[in-house]
Formats: sequence, C-alpha cells, structure tokens
Amino acid sequence: MCVLCLTFDPAVARKDDKGTEQENEELENSNEENNRMEEEPKKWFIDLSVFREKVFIVLTLCHILVNLGHNTPRLHLAKFSEDLGVSADAASRLFMYIGITTFIGRLLSGFLGDMQRVNPVYVYMFGILLDSLDITFLTQATTYGHLIAFSFFYGLADGVIFGTFYISILYSVETSTRASAFGLSALCYGTTIATGPALAGFMTDRLHSYIPSFVLAAAVLFVAAALLLILVCDKKQT
Repeated sequence: MCVLCLTFDPAVARKDDKGTEQENEELENSNEENNRMEEEPKKWFIDLSVFREKVFIVLTLCHILVNLGHNTPRLHLAKFSEDLGVSADAASRLFMYIGITTFIGRLLSGFLGDMQRVNPVYVYMFGILLDSLDITFLTQATTYGHLIAFSFFYGLADGVIFGTFYISILYSVETSTRASAFGLSALCYGTTIATGPALAGFMTDRLHSYIPSFVLAAAVLFVAAALLLILVCDKKQT
C-alpha cells in the first residue's frame, strides 16, 4: 500500500509542464505587444498630414472662395426681386426652382463621379464657371423671366459644385486620412459661408445697389475657377 501511495504519475507532470509552457508563451507575447506599442508613435486625433497634399490644399482654397461668392445672390435674391417690381409670392417661387435644379445637379454630379474616365476636378471647375457667368447674368436681369432663368442655372451650378467637391476632396488624400481631410476642409471653408452674404449686405447699404456685390461675387468665383488651373496643368497631381 505504501508503494502504491508513492507511485509517481507522469501524465499529471506532463499536463503541468504544458500549462507552464503556455503561460510563458502568453507572457512573452504580451511583452512583445507592449514593446511594439511603446515603439509606435502616438497618433493625433486630427491628422494634419493632409496639408502636405497639393491637391487637397488647392481644392480647399478654391472652395473657400466659392463659398465667399456663391451664397451671396441666394440670400439677397428675394429683396433684389422686389426692387425689380416682383411680388413677394413670385420671388419665393424662385427658391423652388433653385431647389429642383439643385437636385438635378446633384444627380448629374453623382453620375459623372461614377464614371472612371471623368475627372471630378474638371466638372467642379465647370460648375464654378457656370455659377460665375450666371451671377454676371443676374446683374443684367430686368424681368421675372430673367430671374427664373438665373434660378435654373444657379441651382444646377450649386448641385454640380458641391456634389463634385466632396468627391474630389475625399479622393485627394489617402483612404486613412479622408476623415481628417473632410473635417479640416469644412473647418476652413465654413468661415466664408456667412461672410459673403454679410459683406454683400454691407456693400448694398453703402452703395444702395445689389449690382456691385453681385459683380464681386462673380469675380471671386472666377478667381476660384482660375485657381484650379494649378491642378489642371499638373496632370500628375490631378
């Protein structure tokens, strides 16, 4: 009986050895992971490396100018229409035309953005030029029919501009930095969304006419379109 009590069971020892080996491997793996985390640099919440991309910088500067001039006629259209003798009800219908054609412009920009042979930067430039010419036409408007024509092309330009800009800005950087690119660009051009109409209102109060403010808005849009020539001429970047 005593011999049986002192008998050694090798199977139990093997199990203990395997458990010890597994624990050692787990400790080694955890130590390696900790060393890797210490060696890797800490990532910021906002990736500022997007400002190294030439296409991103040009598109952001261009859209800053676009928002400075694009929103001016829309916010002053009703008052400008009343100055031409158009009733308030008729002037309010102009925004309905703008909304319909904006929807068409967004669909058109999305359709063109899905085509691999179409560069969205060129479509974006076309929308800006159309917007600039349309606002220039508004300075010569004298009838309600002219205002309807302006609203049609203005909404179309609005849809094309903003539809293709978002596509262009997202594809101007790498996939890992698209969120930062979208947020930083919005932070930059968001300041001019309200600045343009306020500046136009100030000019109108001083000059007693909307024409100078509309001319300035068209000129700013033309400069924004000309700024994109930096990308058009540099085919590698585009």
